[in-house]
Amino acid sequence: MAPHLATAQSATNDLRRGAESSSVVTEQGALTDDGGVGDPQRVNAAYQPKGIAVGNYILFPLVDLSETYNSNIYATQQKAKSDFITRIAPEIWARSQFADDQLNFLGRLEQSYYKTFNHDSHLDATLHSDGLYHISRDTQFSGSVDATQAYEDRGSPDDQGGLEPVRTRNIGGQAALQQQLGRFTVSGSLAGGVHDFHDVPRTDGGVIDEDDRDRSDFTVTGRTAYELYPGYAAVGQASFNKVMYDQKVDDDGFKRSSQGYRLETGVGVDLTQLIRGDFLIGYLHQNIDDPRFKDPSGLAVKVAFNWTPDRMTVVVPSLERSLQETTLSRSSQIVHSGGGVLVRRELQRNVVVTFSSYIYNDDFEGSGRQDWTYDNRLRAIWSLAPEYYIGAEIGYRRRYSSVENAAFSQQVGLLRFGLRV
Repeated sequence: MAPHLATAQSATNDLRRGAESSSVVTEQGALTDDGGVGDPQRVNAAYQPKGIAVGNYILFPLVDLSETYNSNIYATQQKAKSDFITRIAPEIWARSQFADDQLNFLGRLEQSYYKTFNHDSHLDATLHSDGLYHISRDTQFSGSVDATQAYEDRGSPDDQGGLEPVRTRNIGGQAALQQQLGRFTVSGSLAGGVHDFHDVPRTDGGVIDEDDRDRSDFTVTGRTAYELYPGYAAVGQASFNKVMYDQKVDDDGFKRSSQGYRLETGVGVDLTQLIRGDFLIGYLHQNIDDPRFKDPSGLAVKVAFNWTPDRMTVVVPSLERSLQETTLSRSSQIVHSGGGVLVRRELQRNVVVTFSSYIYNDDFEGSGRQDWTYDNRLRAIWSLAPEYYIGAEIGYRRRYSSVENAAFSQQVGLLRFGLRV
């Protein structure tokens, strides 16, 4: 749930934004859109709350209430079941006010109540902290820590149709060091996490064992950028990762731990108030411990940039090819290829509209399964005053699959109301 904090921070501290420009002009990328959680922070500064000053911090309490209709809550191909979901989400964000450096905190709860199928009612929780420290004018250190409790989406390919959604608990963090050396910018980062999946009851009275999915992982990344001329840089990036499953051999007799690398090169663009982002292409490879699995490898792509045709609009095209974990039988990993576009527009100083459209292909390496997923969403937020706002969203998701009964379609509609200080 942390992405909306990062978005709010970047918009607040981006010195390239003019005093009257909208918060919509700084985005992390279309494929990492926060689903509307951070939309209240994207309206004009005149409609933002003052917060509560406490020492070197400003506290921003918020309570978000929403009512959602979902036409297919279990994401099934046949006999779809619809329901209404009421969500209550209190949070508090503590934003630091130090002269140069930052140390921010976020706490958030999200209780979801299903009107009819109450076995799916659940509580999500997030604790997040991030910071930035300038060691010198040309050297900076940044990092973040997250602890979350979340419930797996019913549309996940690893969902086995239990009586309840799968509860996951995750602890993770990252640290990065960046050094400016003339026209060179050199950075290195370390990210890692621990992921725990809880067993869930079956509809027939048994138990679905999720222990096979428990794992920890880390990734080390190095990046170099050389400014060819103002606004354009040649970029080289390399990362190494290791995935370690708690159970050396899973219930099907496979070793799923792995290690791999990703090498990319391309162009970084940073033209003030116009376009910024990366265009990277390269090669990726993952070596699975079990020799019966085919090691996924091939083209690596990451394209994500912000185009701001005017101060009130951002267009965010994205393209990505990466690997994802799965424990589906006979599949070593998911080769995930996706592309999309996000368009965000400030219609008025207190009204922000967002449209997103994504297409994904998931190739389950070794099993022959192929999924295509299409997702389209339109949402709006209207801040009636700094202390309260209303919002709405409609969405449609469709998955086609080469596996029987894995396809589904789903429509959602949402209304929300928020109070803040």
